[in-house]
Amino acid sequence: MVDEQPKSTYVILPENSIKNLTVAELYDKEKYDLSTMVEVDVFTMLDATREGLTDEEVNERLLKFGHNRLEHKE
Repeated sequence: MVDEQPKSTYVILPENSIKNLTVAELYDKEKYDLSTMVEVDVFTMLDATREGLTDEEVNERLLKFGHNRLEHKE
């Protein structure tokens, strides 16, 4: 029987990850594949908790990353 569970990976995270990473780096799956990282590393990288973000943190991220919207082709 083959183990089909996805393997979790650990990564070395830069200090203050979300504040120091660019959008391009966050989407670089070869560098940071959030889907395979252990949960604690994801929260650390995103500087987040299960409780979510404060209003101040939300506003900082909106300024840096913009709104989470998909572009629509007409």
